[in-house]
Amino acid sequence: MIDEHFEIHRRLFVLRCLDERGPINTAVLCDLTHAGVAPTTRSQMNTTVAWLEEQGFVRVSELTANIRVVTITQRGQEIAQGSARHPEVRRPSPR
Repeated sequence: MIDEHFEIHRRLFVLRCLDERGPINTAVLCDLTHAGVAPTTRSQMNTTVAWLEEQGFVRVSELTANIRVVTITQRGQEIAQGSARHPEVRRPSPR
């Protein structure tokens, strides 16, 4: 239950980071979560990014076996900005 709670927050956090900063690699996203949501392992980040990609919220480009760049889609921006909702992504508070 607590893991699910963090995952819902982590999904929003990743979308907001991408919306504000543009494409980011998964290693940097992992580092950013340490300051923003909760410490996140590479495995957890890869799971989060894969789920976001399945939902159509992000696109992932693999530069090398270890470097994956994540880019937000229009649908992902709508979720990050709160103009659209998804039950498994935390709704953002007003900015």
